[in-house]
Amino acid sequence: MLLQTEWGLAGLSICYDTYANPEIERYYAAQGAGILINPTATSRSYRDIDGDGVKDGKGWEWYYRNRLESIASRDGLAIASADLVGADGCADKDGKQPCDFPGGSVIVRGSADYSAGQNADGTLVVGTEGALSNTKDLRVSYPSTTRVANDFHPDYYAKWYAELADRQESDMSLNNRYGSADGPRVAVANVAGVWADKQANVDMMVRYAEQAAADDVDLLVFPETVLTGYDSTDPKGDADAHSVNADVNRALAASDDYMQVLLAEKVKGADGDATRAASVKVMADTAKRLGMYIVFGLPEMPDGGPIVDADGVRKVYNSAAVAFPDGYTESFQKMHRAGQEEKVWSVPGNTPLIFEMPEFTGADGGALKAGVSICRDGHFYPELGRYYAASGAELLIHPTATTGDPWYRESRIGSYTDRDGLAAVTANLWGQDGYPLDADGKPIYSVDADGDTVSSGKETKGYNYMGVGRNAFRSTSLIITAWNGKDGTPFDYATGSALDTSGTGGGATPQITKDWAFGEGLYDPDNLETRTMNLRSAGFRITNFQARLYSKMYDALAARTIDGYTPMYTAGGALDVSALAEPIMKAREVVDATDGTAPAYTKESVDALADALLTAQALADNTTFSAEQQPLVTAAKDMLDTAYDALVPVGAEPESGDGPADGKDDAEAKDPVKDPDDGATTSDRPATSDKPGADGMGSNDAATAAWDGDATQAPLSYTGSSAGAVAALALAASGAGVTLLMIRRRTQRG
Repeated sequence: MLLQTEWGLAGLSICYDTYANPEIERYYAAQGAGILINPTATSRSYRDIDGDGVKDGKGWEWYYRNRLESIASRDGLAIASADLVGADGCADKDGKQPCDFPGGSVIVRGSADYSAGQNADGTLVVGTEGALSNTKDLRVSYPSTTRVANDFHPDYYAKWYAELADRQESDMSLNNRYGSADGPRVAVANVAGVWADKQANVDMMVRYAEQAAADDVDLLVFPETVLTGYDSTDPKGDADAHSVNADVNRALAASDDYMQVLLAEKVKGADGDATRAASVKVMADTAKRLGMYIVFGLPEMPDGGPIVDADGVRKVYNSAAVAFPDGYTESFQKMHRAGQEEKVWSVPGNTPLIFEMPEFTGADGGALKAGVSICRDGHFYPELGRYYAASGAELLIHPTATTGDPWYRESRIGSYTDRDGLAAVTANLWGQDGYPLDADGKPIYSVDADGDTVSSGKETKGYNYMGVGRNAFRSTSLIITAWNGKDGTPFDYATGSALDTSGTGGGATPQITKDWAFGEGLYDPDNLETRTMNLRSAGFRITNFQARLYSKMYDALAARTIDGYTPMYTAGGALDVSALAEPIMKAREVVDATDGTAPAYTKESVDALADALLTAQALADNTTFSAEQQPLVTAAKDMLDTAYDALVPVGAEPESGDGPADGKDDAEAKDPVKDPDDGATTSDRPATSDKPGADGMGSNDAATAAWDGDATQAPLSYTGSSAGAVAALALAASGAGVTLLMIRRRTQRG
């Protein structure tokens, strides 16, 4: 359900719809909604944790905030969430009611920016009745991560969810539970590679792998692009020939390809495959020698060489290589790119990667399954992790290169653990990135006319990615599982968290990182964080997961936003708004009349026409709706015609048909008191109706035509308000099977 308000589009979801089903708010955000309305009844982990007989909000607040804040910041939505407060339900013989709700209603947007419901100390207001309103103006922004231009791929998601739906419709349950504490020992390396020096970076990774093997590590994860560095810079001529590696500088000076393209490597292949590039072979041999899984980030060369984009730029994949204990190598190609990598050197992948770790088995004897994502794939696009979890994966492996703070890292990646049952291993770059700079911001290394590398001999004071005196990547790596009853409690009583990071994430604590190496290509045993994962609670368990519905929703979005996309489901084509052109033109002439003469029509009747014009113009300008929403056009035209015909000339009695002469016969007027069902109101009688077509739509049935197949269900039920004119447009989109209820309400101002 989308509400068209004077502040823009608002989406409506209820409780579990919001917390457990990110597909719904993503669908709203992709259509331009900036507001999410969440009536809820949630009390998870609201309990007495200190034995004083009073329930504490700590565990509930962590859950509530984790879900809402990740939605608000990821999808650009301002959220108004209203929760029940107090006891609820049928009392037993002792007067005890079965439910008790904490309240905690909030208004929140962006990165945990609360404008209502928060105490001065930052905690949420719990156990308090009453109404809340925002204490400051809300800026409603259009969400950036649900636009195709930002690698939002509704075409991918439609196919993934269709695959899941096929399984459901074949009587295969998507729910699973690993059910065993038998999990791998895992390590994350907090490191950054030397820019453009693969040999130095391979040497560094091998040293960390050997350290991990000595600690019986089964899975070692390095960050995104650790093989080459992340920074990209102008490749023309010798403009980027500033590496510490003389051989690489000579190659950079001779090429106009970006560094990542020049140094990209072929990844996929079996043990001994000679077509794999040198660095990949070394890491594959290391994984086999040490008997572990090693995941590391690198630019990957496509099988046919670089891919040339529409602007003639040669590009490769931003990938994660997976080296198996038997020497085999596989890759995952990043789907949702960021910043310069999207513009200058990488193309998006389109294939999810799940692999088995048969050394570890769940309670049912099945092998542990892991899915791979990179950076924004996990931070901003929950569809991929969701697909992995519903496909049976219990572990998410996530190399990244982000400057996001600890809240951002844990709320985004931790949401997969708490919501989807995916334990997570996320390894972030830790250190500097780019070629070295002196105090004046000039490269220390360059090439002369012969292509030889020369050094200025000056001291390094910064690196190109962030500049002089600034740190590039100083955030956290994390190994996350569910709390799993640790310490005999259902969640962490100290923080309220339902997650267990077991001491990882030290990058967020200066007291810990004072002993860590911070730079490029540095080895320091302190920089390796290790833990054994308890996966007893891992596994996907979402109640009433509607994969087919979500597939249809994403398919509809893809059809509206991607040129040349062929819908998977029957669709009705483009929205035809031609019928609105003439009524809009006529109404506009009246509403915009500014000839300085006395008004021709009463203010009340012109205001009513302006309201109808607002709705009609919004539909005429809409670029996302399809023929599924055609009844909205019919209803908007009828509303506009009705308001035009009802214009009351100044000085005339308000009778129906007194609008501008256009050859139409006058219609018989209705008394608003005698005929209340037409939606008319008096000053002391607000309109109240639960009938389709009420409140300004008269007896016209166009807006409810799509509901004819289900006459027992009214498309809209509301109690009117004296606040102003109310218009409702309802639609069940039969073509793609997606039901959309679109409502517009405009407050009449004095």
